[in-house]
Amino acid sequence: MCPSTFKDLCVMIDQKVHIMKVSPFGLSIAPKVATSLITWLLRDIPYPISSFIDDIIIEDQKGKVDAETKADPESVRLVRTALAEGNMYCKETCAIDDSTRVLGLDLYKKDGRLWWRRRDDLHLNLEFSEPVTRRELAAWCGRLVGHVPIARWLRPHAAVLLYLSSRGGWDEEVDDIVEDSRVFILSFIS
Repeated sequence: MCPSTFKDLCVMIDQKVHIMKVSPFGLSIAPKVATSLITWLLRDIPYPISSFIDDIIIEDQKGKVDAETKADPESVRLVRTALAEGNMYCKETCAIDDSTRVLGLDLYKKDGRLWWRRRDDLHLNLEFSEPVTRRELAAWCGRLVGHVPIARWLRPHAAVLLYLSSRGGWDEEVDDIVEDSRVFILSFIS
């Protein structure tokens, strides 16, 4: 934490002042923050846009989009530019209709219903270089909960990993118990 934020992170317990080393909110706020930020960044886009957390559907009403083309239409370029202004960068788009594209998702029909999944070509690298630092572990947990299909047990387990590693500095190696826990979690999703 930056020392300039210490005044906002001080708590008094039993007449002693303590400085929190992590922000006082958990992972449960992250989806709302992401949704609010994306909504704000895309407020001036003149195309119909729907989003669910960080998955964005863009409808381009100016004509058909060739699903085979690699070039993004103007609507997608505008969305990418707006998100980049907030340091949010997008995966490749996926055409799901003649005039609709999705960023980072694969939509398909099965039994007359529309289903979604992360695209196969968006490989999630869950490998680590040795030794594992707290910074690498935090990035790994973020990738994990952001890209693995919904698993009710996954977010709490990632939060526990982050908590277990919170005592050291960002560039210090994590303890063996934390690394063993990470490998254990990985065994369920690999």
